[in-house]
Amino acid sequence: MTLQEIVRDVYEALGEPSDLEYLDDVGVVDTALSGWQRMVDAVNRACLEISTWKFVDGRQLRFRFLEDNGLLKTEVYSTTIASGSTSSQVLVTDLPVQDDNYYAGMAIAIGTNTYRILFSRTETATTEVFLLTLPGSDPTGLTATVSNREYFFTDATGLAFGTFADGIAYIPANGTPLEILEITNLEDATPIAQEKKYNPVVAVTPSLSTPTMFYKITNGIRFNIWPDEELTYNVRYMRGPRVLAYTDTEVEPELPHNFHGAIVLHVLWWGYRRMQENNSAYATSKELVDMLRRLRTEYDLQGEFTTHQISFDMGV
Repeated sequence: MTLQEIVRDVYEALGEPSDLEYLDDVGVVDTALSGWQRMVDAVNRACLEISTWKFVDGRQLRFRFLEDNGLLKTEVYSTTIASGSTSSQVLVTDLPVQDDNYYAGMAIAIGTNTYRILFSRTETATTEVFLLTLPGSDPTGLTATVSNREYFFTDATGLAFGTFADGIAYIPANGTPLEILEITNLEDATPIAQEKKYNPVVAVTPSLSTPTMFYKITNGIRFNIWPDEELTYNVRYMRGPRVLAYTDTEVEPELPHNFHGAIVLHVLWWGYRRMQENNSAYATSKELVDMLRRLRTEYDLQGEFTTHQISFDMGV
């Protein structure tokens, strides 16, 4: 079913409410109408929720075609300390100009000592960093290494050929990242283990080396250690379905065809709740769950979809 066909079925089933009108005077879809845009937003929400639907018995829908990959290149900078002293936690560096506190949380290695950066700010062509502790010796004139261990999904739309995003690259139009499945070092094909139990202890003195584990954080990852060199990783993740634009009138949702009826029911469920038709909303939700349960048995791959980090009960 195309987007227009889904909206038509829902609109007619709801009794053609005036605030969801989507056709112009000659019966053609008007993508500028608020009714059409509300319905398209509801279709996109339905696709996302169905793609991650969890049943009361704990099983969860997962679709294999919604796996994707993003590249990550670790941030490691070499910088010269222009000014510093043993009595001040502030160092003046020639780090690349960034927004204030961009370098906060990173580690800076100066000689044999490594410090945690708490704050950073840019003053014209120089960057000041504020350390957690005082330097053990005057660092002025020394070369330092600054490393980051936290990385987030970053919009890579329009990124120039041959360049890396400042994080885990993804294209928003292809769907929202939902779950990181696996991280692999592309230079030696070594997978990085996931530490499922987060260690709340914060190291006062950080250290730089090759990461061996990662933690999941909101919209990204944190390595167990600050990388001591630039490394390239492949990040395999589950994403949501592609978002349908208001102008995609003849485009079909990315979910398989046999799930399109479930999309209609989900949007219809939204419409009844919006109209406060509670009995109709309840009946529609029951019909939706029954349909998804039937579709689940057709594509049940329990125990087959397994990675180093996570196991799913369902897949397509």
